[in-house]
Amino acid sequence: MNTSRNKPKILMIAPLPPPVHGSAMMTQYIKDSGIINNAVEMDWVNLSTSRSLDEIGRKSIKKFFRFATSYLLTFWKLLIHRYDTCYLAITCHGIGFLKDAPFVLMCKLFKHKIIIHQHNKGMADDVDRPIYRWLLPLVYRDTKVILLSQRLYPDIAKVVLPTQIAICPNGIPMCEKRPRHQRGNTVPRLLFLSNLIESKGVFVLLDACRILKERGLKFTCRFVGGETSEITRQRFEEEIKSRGLDETVIYAGTKYNDDKAQEFSNADIFIHPTLNDCFPLSLIEAMSHALPAISTNEGGIPDIISDKISGYITESHSPHELAIKIANMIEEPEIRRKMGYEAYHKFQSEFSIDKFEHRIHSILTSVNQSGGVKYVEYIGPKYGLDKTSELDNADIFIFPSFYKNECFPLVLLEAMQHSLPVITTDNGGIPDIVRHNTSGIITPPGSSTALADHIQNLIKSPELRIAIGQNGYNSYIHNYTITHFEQQILHCITD
Repeated sequence: MNTSRNKPKILMIAPLPPPVHGSAMMTQYIKDSGIINNAVEMDWVNLSTSRSLDEIGRKSIKKFFRFATSYLLTFWKLLIHRYDTCYLAITCHGIGFLKDAPFVLMCKLFKHKIIIHQHNKGMADDVDRPIYRWLLPLVYRDTKVILLSQRLYPDIAKVVLPTQIAICPNGIPMCEKRPRHQRGNTVPRLLFLSNLIESKGVFVLLDACRILKERGLKFTCRFVGGETSEITRQRFEEEIKSRGLDETVIYAGTKYNDDKAQEFSNADIFIHPTLNDCFPLSLIEAMSHALPAISTNEGGIPDIISDKISGYITESHSPHELAIKIANMIEEPEIRRKMGYEAYHKFQSEFSIDKFEHRIHSILTSVNQSGGVKYVEYIGPKYGLDKTSELDNADIFIFPSFYKNECFPLVLLEAMQHSLPVITTDNGGIPDIVRHNTSGIITPPGSSTALADHIQNLIKSPELRIAIGQNGYNSYIHNYTITHFEQQILHCITD
């Protein structure tokens, strides 16, 4: 690394708004972050070739000119500046990957460290196709890859090694006003907030609304988002009319800032029946407004919604299942309130903007630290967000205690709160926290061989790590949240 500067210099090649979509918004948060700007010096190239939603997916001279300008600007910056690292938010599949790949290869030509921030999926569909089968490994070899969720790793597993991965869930700013946990709407209001794209489940939700109306349930459903070349306002309104939903479904158009916040505030249930997604920001926005959400088992969504706790997870392409889940929430206001409460507290603990900024800060600075590979490193005590960052960036939590007076270690609960698979021993009350082979692994105290075997099994099986980590998180939510603790203490005092 260049030691003549106080801060590492990073060339940031990523899409910026407009248009407004998930990856562009997260890039803007990074660009504006005081935490990150204090740690590194960032130089920016806008990778986006579209400037409005209508331009997405369309070919034009303007878009080609923007691409050529970005490409030449990147080459010029690499030529005249000395960067420590290049950060790129690229598309990993299809034509988008072929468009973005030259930017990575150019950075590699200048022998820079590479960080690729993955906001999409689909690599598994291309990895065996001509061109992609050799270009994908060439682009991703010797890079650090940021995933939004460990659940997205199988999509890139044929190209990217587990040791290349860092996990960084998205995060957004807190609401300026404290959200309402209790809505007063006599007729429940459903909210869909995304651009009008078929893959977001627009027509699945319309079909579910038709089923609910036929069953005699009273509700309204507002669709908020920009019309696109795929689904125009005219087409959408025709689809509403054809299902007999004229008085039930409202298309409200695009909303921003306070107007968008008001839509969340006025809603009772948030619906995002996406058919193909990674880590939708709209779900996190709903959580920040204490809204229970219903979405699908796509990408990292099960990391956002705790099924039956902060919302419901349904199968995609299933309007009937979606209608059943919506009906449950419409008919049970108390369930809605409890789920919204849990959603808000999960947002605070995992998906706030400061959590995201500290995670990105940790990744950017760790990549720029000098030195070779360290198998064991002592990094001293960590507190607050620094400790949270360590838990966020870990894959396995190990607590091989053989302390005879061990009681009920809180550190295990913290690991479970972060969906980490736990390896520990059976001392004290630990078996009450960790269920062997379900929410963690119990190993004999003092047995380094058994401990090494269990660690090896989890290293070799990302799917097992995800399953155990999710079970641990579910156990934490059901048994060990601060709300549960307070209720238990109150029961003991008043009993």
